Amino acid sequence: MLKEIAPDGVIVCTPTEVHLEPVLQTLDSGAHVLVEKPITTSLEEARQIIEKASATRKQVLVGHHRRHYGILHKTSSY
Repeated sequence: MLKEIAPDGVIVCTPTEVHLEPVLQTLDSGAHVLVEKPITTSLEEARQIIEKASATRKQVLVGHHRRHYGILHKTSSY
């Protein structure tokens, strides 16, 4: 499906335990990836993603929000 649609990027929003395969498949398809944190459950899987991103020359971004970060709540009142 990724090859047919050929998106520029894909957001991976799966349980952490199954992030690896969709991230690798997306990189193989030629698209960039935004994956929810944490990137994986193991250092070995993270290394696989880094190696694949390097080999495919695509970016992998890890979404990290600070919804409960106090200073952000204070700034929202301005």
